[in-house]
Amino acid sequence: MPDLHRDDTTTGQPQPKRRFDLAAIGRRSHRADTLGPSSYGDVLLKITVILLSSINAVMWEVYTESRFMALVWVAIVVGFIGWMIYDKRSR
Repeated sequence: MPDLHRDDTTTGQPQPKRRFDLAAIGRRSHRADTLGPSSYGDVLLKITVILLSSINAVMWEVYTESRFMALVWVAIVVGFIGWMIYDKRSR
């Protein structure tokens, strides 16, 4: 088998050197950062979690009179609202 250089393929043909622009990698946006169906789906999912967690907090307070569990669900709601605000400001 012939001794191939780094830039050669198994066919023996020379290949152009690959140059990676590391600065360009940092400029690329992530798929989730772009506006589109996936980001709209993420927002709808977060809104759904907020709505259902709010309902769950009310149900824990009204039916079981467990303020601790109601506060846990309220904390989840506040966390998701904070996450949505953080995502909106960082874009």
